[in-house]
Amino acid sequence: MKELKRNTMRDWKLAFANAKWTEQTLAILALVYVGFHLINLFVAFGPMGSKVIHIGMGIGVLTLDLMRRHPGRTTKLAAALVCVTVIPAACYFFTDQIGVLTRYGFASSPDMLAGGVLVFWMFVLTGFYFGPAFAAVGLVFFVYAYLGSYLPAPFTAPSTDLLRVTSKLTVGALGDVVELSVTAIFLLLLYGSVLQASGAGAFIWTIASNLARRVGGGTGALTVVSSGLVGSFSGVGAAGVGITGPIAIPLMKRDGYTAEQAAAIEAIASTGGQIAPPVLGMVAFLMADFLGIPYARIVLAAIVPSILFYLGLLLFVVLIYRRNGGTGAPVEGEVQPDANHSGMRVGISFTLPIAVMVVLIMEGMSVPLAVFWSIVSIAVLALIFRLERDPKVWMGAILNAAINGAALGMASGVLDVVMASLDITQLGMIVGFIVGEIGGTSVLANFLLVLVAAYLMGMGMPGVAVYTVLAVTLAPVLINLGAAPIVAHFLIMYMTILSNFTPPVAPTLMLTARIAGANYMRSGLDAMKAGAGSMILPFFLFTYPALLLYNATFTAVVEAIVVTSLSIFLLTISLVGWLGRPLSVIERLMLAILPIVAWSADFAGVKPLYWGAVAACCAAFIWVVFAGLSMRKKTLAEISIEPQGI
Repeated sequence: MKELKRNTMRDWKLAFANAKWTEQTLAILALVYVGFHLINLFVAFGPMGSKVIHIGMGIGVLTLDLMRRHPGRTTKLAAALVCVTVIPAACYFFTDQIGVLTRYGFASSPDMLAGGVLVFWMFVLTGFYFGPAFAAVGLVFFVYAYLGSYLPAPFTAPSTDLLRVTSKLTVGALGDVVELSVTAIFLLLLYGSVLQASGAGAFIWTIASNLARRVGGGTGALTVVSSGLVGSFSGVGAAGVGITGPIAIPLMKRDGYTAEQAAAIEAIASTGGQIAPPVLGMVAFLMADFLGIPYARIVLAAIVPSILFYLGLLLFVVLIYRRNGGTGAPVEGEVQPDANHSGMRVGISFTLPIAVMVVLIMEGMSVPLAVFWSIVSIAVLALIFRLERDPKVWMGAILNAAINGAALGMASGVLDVVMASLDITQLGMIVGFIVGEIGGTSVLANFLLVLVAAYLMGMGMPGVAVYTVLAVTLAPVLINLGAAPIVAHFLIMYMTILSNFTPPVAPTLMLTARIAGANYMRSGLDAMKAGAGSMILPFFLFTYPALLLYNATFTAVVEAIVVTSLSIFLLTISLVGWLGRPLSVIERLMLAILPIVAWSADFAGVKPLYWGAVAACCAAFIWVVFAGLSMRKKTLAEISIEPQGI
């Protein structure tokens, strides 16, 4: 054992010595960057010092990463420009923190020059790591702050002094969203990377395999459970795809799912992690900040909707699998955990750190500290159980956390610019006025307009960016329509994730379609069918706030869960069009119309019609279940009397 350990360390040192100078420097800077975020929990760097270091050092990490991936003269020149501009700007902010904050809104020329340098590189690096669309939207808000007062009505912004605008857009880039990034988001990314590196991630596949066999959905069900678990602890849909997609998608195709179905299932399962406890995603932390409520309350509110989301997806997967002729038999090549990564040790190494984080948050500890102690528990358990001994794996985890955390830091700076622009131009009031003018006095029309606007603004954009804008512009409209603040913000959050897997612009689906070799638009149509549950959830959240366990009686919670579950169940079966046999058009229409009638009657307050529609939904559910059982028995009987070959 000692010899193996010495060999491993020797191989790692040799690999480091043979690496290029950019890789060596990046590894060292990543270690320092991660170390700073851990020390930052216990050491104060001033009122804005932590944000300055987070952004300044993050720009260095990303620059080295780009040099590593794109070696060339242009990249070297850009890196040199970064050094001669970012280092002086960051040092200026760090050494005069009190003065900069005192002059905020009426900043001096050096303040604005230093802030402008950091903002410029934030936009550039955000474009590289999150796509030009994200940076372009931020740039639109940046320009709108200057030119909004010259635009025609209804987009005319109040006239503001240019010095004040420039001050808020540059110095303001180190605002609340960057603060959230440096304190909580970075540590969560580190937590997810270290948990995977420890080998405890193999436990996900064990749990997922067992559940998948029980529900009978083959590798599709395995994908839903595993991608959901990974996504729920990473909070980033693309991260879930990167971990499970290359494994799960080929297995699903081998198991009878079409390439389009496999791409759709993986995209939705990974995206759903952003709305599933215990971690949720960056949006949840922003929501807690907007609403001024504990993060634990957001987690509690997300439990029931996330369960309904994944149950609807599992139902779709099982129906499609059976329709494609799946038998539920294990697929050759199905991924199983390594023998060294199984059993009680792996289970403890996976569940205990999560339990530590959840319990500490529920007890009132701040999220950053709870995540820190969870990371400590991962390290301790890894040493005790020796699940992963290769230093290269741990270094890779730290490197990934540093790069992803730095990229999110840049995106956070762009979002702070957007927030500053919204404050300067009062765009939230303008959008609310426009929606009100179009929708008139109709609650339903305004509600639908808000959902459509949220969906359209979410196309191709990270959910956190869209949520930040919509929380200021459209959430107040929903609150004026009678929704509680927490309900309004949950509605916004759910609508922002839909565009991740529905056409025409769906970043997560684009990634899974590439992995599956599938047609993008056909994958989008399958994703809309598979995601039927998530698409109708915003409607039911508006009429049933009890789904969020918000100021609700036990009876109201039960009613909300039953009616919403029935609606998702019937609508999914209608969209798939199969239940042991192909369903007729009449049957599919009946199953689809009943939930719509129930929701509409409840929205309109017509209780007799509502209860009648709910009773019809229950009857349809009973009929569907018995019809499915009868068809399954008939199929099994036919199989049992078939002559067996010799």
